Amino acid sequence: MKKLFGKILSVFKKVPVLAYALKSFVVSLFIVAIIVAVLFAILWETGVYAKLEAALDLKYNSPIIIAPMWVYPQEASSAAQEEHTARENHKPEG
Repeated sequence: MKKLFGKILSVFKKVPVLAYALKSFVVSLFIVAIIVAVLFAILWETGVYAKLEAALDLKYNSPIIIAPMWVYPQEASSAAQEEHTARENHKPEG
C-alpha cells in the first residue's frame, strides 16, 4: 500500500495540475453533497418533500424514495408498511 501511495504522490509531484484538478473535484463533490443533504433535510422537516413526493407520484425504485429509507430506515419502513396496508384495504373487489 505504501508503494502505491508513493507512486501516486510522485505522479502528483510531477504533474501538479493533476493534483490540483483532483483536489478541486473532491472539494466540489464534498460541497455539493453537503448542500444536497441540507436541502433534503430542510424539505423533509418542513413537509415540502412529502407534498412533492405525492405530487410526482413517485414509485418505490426512485432515488427520491430510496434516499429517505437510508437516512431514516425505521420511519421509512413503517411508513411503507402503512401505505401497503392502506392500499390493501382500498382494493376494489372484482
